[in-house]
Amino acid sequence: MSDKKTINPVVKSLPEMRIAFARHRGPYQGQTAVFEKLFNTLMGWAGPRGLLADPKLQTLCVYHDDPETVPEAEQRVDAAILVPDGIDGENDIQTATLPGGQYAVASVTLQPDEFAGAWRSIMEWLSNTGYQPDDRPCIEIYKEQSNKPPFKLDICVPVKTTQK
Repeated sequence: MSDKKTINPVVKSLPEMRIAFARHRGPYQGQTAVFEKLFNTLMGWAGPRGLLADPKLQTLCVYHDDPETVPEAEQRVDAAILVPDGIDGENDIQTATLPGGQYAVASVTLQPDEFAGAWRSIMEWLSNTGYQPDDRPCIEIYKEQSNKPPFKLDICVPVKTTQK
């Protein structure tokens, strides 16, 4: 078992992000095969379109539902890449624009078994601030294009100021 990671989020503004994505609906926590399938589907679509040749290729995971409150069968997660305007999805690939705004962002390096603990830590940190999560999706922004651990990423939780 790994030691608990030190999480030091900062609140900062992120821009809108145009993405192409493959979506999974159902349980995903701790299921690497789900993420492998999603990314294989996405990269299989992106490769022939020349999108993987971009040296600034950015991969993300987008989490739409709170796993503490939404039943597993209804949870949604997307494997995504940033794409320019004018790119449209087809078949199992869709496109969307993620809203920008204020996010609590934690830069971390994680092994596969450390993701859940890192997410818990950022949520604990958030509960001790003047912020609360808002209803935009949570995002993992990967800093390296590698499917081998450890993974370097930013965990991004959308926030709003707590009402007094």
